[in-house]
Amino acid sequence: MYGGAVKTPDVYTKLLEKGVLTTEIIATVIYSLNKRAKNWRDRNPDEYHKAKKERNLILMEGKGHLNVAIKKYKVLEYYRKKDFVLLSLFRPTKIHLIDGVEYLYYEVYKSDFHLPGYIYELYGYETINGLKTVEVKDFATGGEEITKLVSVQFCNRVIDLIKNNDFILIDGSIAATSSVLLNSRKTSK
Repeated sequence: MYGGAVKTPDVYTKLLEKGVLTTEIIATVIYSLNKRAKNWRDRNPDEYHKAKKERNLILMEGKGHLNVAIKKYKVLEYYRKKDFVLLSLFRPTKIHLIDGVEYLYYEVYKSDFHLPGYIYELYGYETINGLKTVEVKDFATGGEEITKLVSVQFCNRVIDLIKNNDFILIDGSIAATSSVLLNSRKTSK
C-alpha cells in the first residue's frame, strides 16, 4: 500500500518552474500531504495519539516547542504543511460537525479538505462567524498509495513559492493554462 515510486506530472513541474500554480496543483499538494499524514497515522496509531497530544499541549498551554515535536513526529510536519497551504490561500466555506468536533470545510478545485476548528484557533485565527454548520456522520478517511501522490519535494517547492509570495495562482485546471504557458518560451529578438 505504501511502497513504489512517486511520479509528479511533468506539466506540474513545468508550471512550478514558471511560478504558476493552479487550484488543481494546490489541491493535489494538499491531498498528498494529507494522505501521507494518514499513512503515518495508520502505521503508527499509538505514536499518532502521542503526537497529537504533544502538539495540542504545545499550542494550548505553551508547554514545549512545536518545531521539536514536528521533527519528532513526521505526521505533524505533513499536517502543518497542509494547514499552511489551506490557511495561506483559501477560506473555509462551512463547518462540519464530526463526532462533536468542529472542522472547517474547504473546497479547493474538485476536492474538499478539513481543518479542525480548534487548530485554526490555536494558530491564532479568529473564529469565522456566519459559516453554516452541517453535522456529518460516519466520516472516516484513510491513507493512499504513495504512487498516487505527488512527491514531498514537489510539495515543498510549492510551499516555498507560497511562503515567498512568488507565484501566480490560477483558479482552475492544468488544461486551461498549460498549453499557453508551456508554449510561451519563444522570445522575439
